[in-house]
Amino acid sequence: MENIDSKHLQKLYIAYFGRPGDPAGINYWLSRSNNSLSLSEISYELCRQDEYTKNIVNDLSLEAQINKLYLNLFGRRID
Repeated sequence: MENIDSKHLQKLYIAYFGRPGDPAGINYWLSRSNNSLSLSEISYELCRQDEYTKNIVNDLSLEAQINKLYLNLFGRRID
């Protein structure tokens, strides 16, 4: 079983939402990881959240979605 900490979760929040996770959200996912939910499974659940689907997936092309992730993670657009 992988050891998931708040740093892992913060990276996912920044990638998907372009912002750090709030303490309640981080604590929620940490508690879920203690019940055998993997980081990959948490990532999947985050990408299904309304905040992500309504603001990114539904409104943007695939290229724009990838650019948004790159901007969130690396501060630049894709090459």
